[in-house]
Amino acid sequence: MNPPVIHDELFGELRWDELVDWYESEVEILGGRKIRISVKVGDDGPHAAIEQARHDFPTVVANEPTYRKQTAAALINTHNDHWSDGDKIDIDGFMARMTLESIVFWVIYTELWYDDGDLFWGHSIYASLDSELRFTEAIFEG
Repeated sequence: MNPPVIHDELFGELRWDELVDWYESEVEILGGRKIRISVKVGDDGPHAAIEQARHDFPTVVANEPTYRKQTAAALINTHNDHWSDGDKIDIDGFMARMTLESIVFWVIYTELWYDDGDLFWGHSIYASLDSELRFTEAIFEG
């Protein structure tokens, strides 16, 4: 059984959420904004999962503008062709409307979840990264 709370030097108080089987916390990122951090526990237990998330977190945050641009590039045509009501935007406009809300560290991949700024009428956008923290895909849902 996983401990209900783990105190971590980077993530602060990580609380176990048994509904989704992961730990959650909030951390402050650039600009003083807080985002949710979730860490899925694998076979190696919670401390190994948190250590991997702690290792990956600075890289993910540093590269987030690049991931956001890759996400915008992957979804802009769908937005402009089907969701824009004729008001097409460019990549910069798309990126400006996206706001990072959370990062989910799974065992072998990572997801960045964004508020869509009403690009897809309130649906969430997420970018998926592989185990080497390379962008793999972007999807909107909700």
